[in-house]
Amino acid sequence: MQEAYAYGYGELVPRAAESKRSAMPFQIAVVTFAILALVTAELMLASAVPGTNFDGGDGKFAQATILTAYKFGGFFHFNNINPLEGLGSQLLPINVWINPTYWPFTIFDQAQASDAGAAIALGFFAVACYVMARCFDVPIVPSAIAAQLSIVLFGPFIPSFL
Repeated sequence: MQEAYAYGYGELVPRAAESKRSAMPFQIAVVTFAILALVTAELMLASAVPGTNFDGGDGKFAQATILTAYKFGGFFHFNNINPLEGLGSQLLPINVWINPTYWPFTIFDQAQASDAGAAIALGFFAVACYVMARCFDVPIVPSAIAAQLSIVLFGPFIPSFL
């Protein structure tokens, strides 16, 4: 095994540390491809099975709350709390401009925005899953596969009894 002197310290460092530094572009390429493939698959599933994201009572309520917060909330205000609303207001108490999942609702119609918002949320969740797996020293490819398996949570769900 070859060893080299660490810069400035005068001690021997294994060459394996140098090879880990050169693996960073490979890791970024693998993760970028995996996340883009995952988001593309989510968008394809959402287009094949329309109306599954932000669906049902909770989803429609979330859409109405987001659109109301965009309409009545201030642009880049810290929060949307208004003393005239009173207690028990259903308006989001946070700034909706901070969450990128809500941004498509300002650009697209509700059907397209719900699909795009779900894809954005899936992308952030998959990146977080990958980072968490890498923090536990799971290798690159299994970490990317674990991140891609998060589509089980975000993919369109059609009950078999329908």
